[in-house]
Amino acid sequence: MWDLQDIDGNGIPELLISSGKTQNDYLYISYYDNGDLRTVANAYAVSQLGEYGVMGLCREEHLLGWKKSFDSLYQTYMARFDSHQFTNEVYGYDPEAPSYGGSTYTFNGTDITEEEYTAGVARYNSKNWVTVGRHYRVGDFSPLMDK
Repeated sequence: MWDLQDIDGNGIPELLISSGKTQNDYLYISYYDNGDLRTVANAYAVSQLGEYGVMGLCREEHLLGWKKSFDSLYQTYMARFDSHQFTNEVYGYDPEAPSYGGSTYTFNGTDITEEEYTAGVARYNSKNWVTVGRHYRVGDFSPLMDK
C-alpha cells in the first residue's frame, strides 16, 4: 500500500510505502532526486516510521508523529521533516526501567522528569494530526493520473 503526501511543504509530494497493517509494519518515505528514487532515513528507526503502516502528519509544522508501545515501554515520536531530513523528538515512558537501572522518563534517550515528559506528550497531543499512509493499493495509480 502507498500514499503521496507533500510532507515538507515544498509542493512536491513524497512517496510513502507501507509494509503492511500490523503494529510492526512501518512506512518508508521516498522522494525523487535528479531522477533517482531515494529513501529517507531517520536516526531512531533507520527508515521505518510509524506503525500499522500509517503515521500522523501535521501539515502546518511539517511534522510526522506516531505513538508506539511494546512490553512496558511507551514512546511518543515527533519528527520535523525538512530538506528530506528528520529532527527527532522521542519521549519514552517505561515504569519497569528502574528495576534494571534505567529511567522511567526519557527524551531522545536522556533522563527527564515526569513533568517534562507530560509536557512533551501534551505538545504532541495538541497538534492537528491527519493520518497518512495505506491510502492506495499496489496497482492503483489513480492519484498519479491527475499529475
